[in-house]
Amino acid sequence: GSIYLNTLFSMNNNGQAVGMNTTSMSSLIPTPLPVPKFAYVLNKTANAIMQYTVGSNASLTYTGESIAAGTTGDNLAAIAFSPDESYIYVTDVTGNSILSYSVDGSGILTLDSVIPNTIQAYGLAISQSGIAYFTSNNNFNIWNYNIGQDGTLTYTGESGSQAGGNSLIALSPNGSFVYTFNGYINISSVNADGTLSSPASQNAGCQFNNNGLAVSKNYLYVSCGFPAPVLFIYAVNQQIGGLTKITAQNLTSYSNGITLSANGYAYLSMNNQIVISGINSDGSLTTESTINLDYNPGAMALYY
Repeated sequence: GSIYLNTLFSMNNNGQAVGMNTTSMSSLIPTPLPVPKFAYVLNKTANAIMQYTVGSNASLTYTGESIAAGTTGDNLAAIAFSPDESYIYVTDVTGNSILSYSVDGSGILTLDSVIPNTIQAYGLAISQSGIAYFTSNNNFNIWNYNIGQDGTLTYTGESGSQAGGNSLIALSPNGSFVYTFNGYINISSVNADGTLSSPASQNAGCQFNNNGLAVSKNYLYVSCGFPAPVLFIYAVNQQIGGLTKITAQNLTSYSNGITLSANGYAYLSMNNQIVISGINSDGSLTTESTINLDYNPGAMALYY
């Protein structure tokens, strides 16, 4: 019969077989990309949070409303998880509040607290170090909050003239840069203490109307609703955070949000649709499937 050996060998300079270090070999095996388990989508028609399971091919299967209409705010704008995914936060613009939900292992959300604020919090991005950055509906500042182990938010300060009212906000995956968008794209470096440097700005070439903003390691995406629905794609300089526009893709309708998954997919919240696209090596998107909805979707957050 055959003899199978589970030891790896290589040849030395004398032609002798020597055992190889299998620990070093493991570094040659690519680490599998994380696949999200659940997706939470803001329902802008009924002011609800909709829950979906996520398949390995980025497909979405509706499981029911996590939070039914009437238990959320009046005008939900942004949604994001804490770094450990124990809590999820939603900005309620007209209610002047931030909604905090705890998340159990099966993805069920429970309303923890309604945090009143006077800034009319709009956009939201959360760093891996536990800092929540909010843009405001009524001024140009970015507001910083620390997230406690129990999910509480503690105000720590603000950065002025960083964005316009109703600005979208995104944080680079390495946590080094904050991007905001309101017709102009503002780029700020993140200091060691979480505060932001003075921003550099560039005109995105469209007006702020039904928009989305998302950033990956190599690319930044901005969707514009006016004068025509379009998705602009920028290459990101990872050292300084600078942007170079590389292409534009026409959209079939305006977009209320863009969400990027860690395993290489993009979700565009469109007019009564979610469009699921694969992300190509040049940053462009290729549509793979479309989900038709009976509501107008907004921002989305993915649970891993």
